[in-house]
Amino acid sequence: MTYAKQGDIDPILAKLMKLGEIGKADATVRSFGLDDNYYNYLDTTGAMVTIPTGADSVDSLSGAGGIYRRGIGLAIGATGGGKSMFMSQVAASALVCGLSVAYISLEIDPDMIGRRLMSALSGLPLDLVMRDYRWARNIIEARGNKRGLFKQCKMPGLGTTVLDIKRQLKIWMDELGINAFDLIVVDYVDRLAGVNYIPKESSGYQLGEVCMQALRDLAEEHDGVVW
Repeated sequence: MTYAKQGDIDPILAKLMKLGEIGKADATVRSFGLDDNYYNYLDTTGAMVTIPTGADSVDSLSGAGGIYRRGIGLAIGATGGGKSMFMSQVAASALVCGLSVAYISLEIDPDMIGRRLMSALSGLPLDLVMRDYRWARNIIEARGNKRGLFKQCKMPGLGTTVLDIKRQLKIWMDELGINAFDLIVVDYVDRLAGVNYIPKESSGYQLGEVCMQALRDLAEEHDGVVW
């Protein structure tokens, strides 16, 4: 394996992008790097008041370049519409900004999540990263971008509650020595069973309201954003 140097990144990336056009997946994510827009997310103390998604069309909707801290975002769409791919993009954008990210999926295995993140951070097509992730790793390392702390896991898609998520976050925070996460991604949030119990009698709407309020509370507790 030949390791790329900083000056070699662009031509190598261009060649690999062409190679990746063969069988390229429809849903892809873009490559991230710090740019001038980064400073639009800072207040006068240098703290980030909003957390960008990395998608300009989405970030522009808030008028502030992202979701305000203590807020939540919700991606809704048909099966296979790219919601989880977008969550990977959001996580990659936060990591490039040096923010701490917790990614919990109730469906997708950690290996797939990791490869999607590597695709987003390197700019390589996902299908290429799925075949061999080492090129993506080398490009990410050669760029040397500051990246934040990251933890991820897959939790059961049946019976997982918001309390279970809080417990997992506490374990990770103790491991990393931090007091909160800047960004918490809960992928397949529609599979949450409730806050700390599974209601015996509850409509889907009522359960959704309970879960959303619990996630809003979680965002406030961490002074971060929950997607």
